[in-house]
Amino acid sequence: MFDRKIFFDRVHNRPFGGSLSQKQVEGLTAILDEAERRGTPRNKLAYILATPFHETGQEMQPIVERGDRSYFNKYNAGTRIGKMLGNTQPGDGFNLRGRGLVQITGRANYAKASKKIGVDFLARPDLTLEMKYAVLILFAGMEGGWFTGKSLDSYIDDKDESDAEDLREFIKSRFIINGTDKAAKIGGYAIDFEHALAAAGYPNVPVAKVPLQPTTQNPKVPPATSVVAAVGVGGVALSGAVASQATGSGWWVFVVCLGFAVVAAGLAFIWIRARS
Repeated sequence: MFDRKIFFDRVHNRPFGGSLSQKQVEGLTAILDEAERRGTPRNKLAYILATPFHETGQEMQPIVERGDRSYFNKYNAGTRIGKMLGNTQPGDGFNLRGRGLVQITGRANYAKASKKIGVDFLARPDLTLEMKYAVLILFAGMEGGWFTGKSLDSYIDDKDESDAEDLREFIKSRFIINGTDKAAKIGGYAIDFEHALAAAGYPNVPVAKVPLQPTTQNPKVPPATSVVAAVGVGGVALSGAVASQATGSGWWVFVVCLGFAVVAAGLAFIWIRARS
């Protein structure tokens, strides 16, 4: 069973260097929640965690790519980078600059996220800064190969292997996001996260997805025919009780018949409440 206290105790030292803020804890928690909901295996989760650790400057919160407006001119429509990002409209470079946990960038990626998640991020790009959307983009984008055509499955298996082999896979996994930029450093972060997850008991095999909401079953309701029969018996019993008094048959007959009538009335009441 995954023990989050152990996990946070471990990452507090590495890779966070002995300091862990409440905001960082909240960001980590949101990612862990989504991982458990999806059944993400340990090694893949380790690299998912390492990516926003690097992309957000260790903040673990959705951020906007930093820089003056002029800095993003190199991403505008008509430029080499702009074409790669699918930017076609004036101002796309700045308006669709990097955002979120994974720094989604460019018209093509915002359009893809909009289609996949069902939210118009092109019209309202700052929505990608909301944690619920930032986490979905992080997982779905890395699992589905949105950003470069390469996905987690392209490089990371679900085998329990040596750190050297895991690091090799993690370094190659940088192609999921951004070629080879800082690949070895991010791979090292992923090793730290993998150690913490393993120590805390997080499984390295896919697990069943956790339902978003618990299911509830409707209470069993007695069949209508049974209730009708009970009411019929109750009516006969009540008639018998009245007749016993009228004919002087005795108190014991009256009590028995009246008891049957009360039981029948109780069954009818329970059935009516259950059906309402």
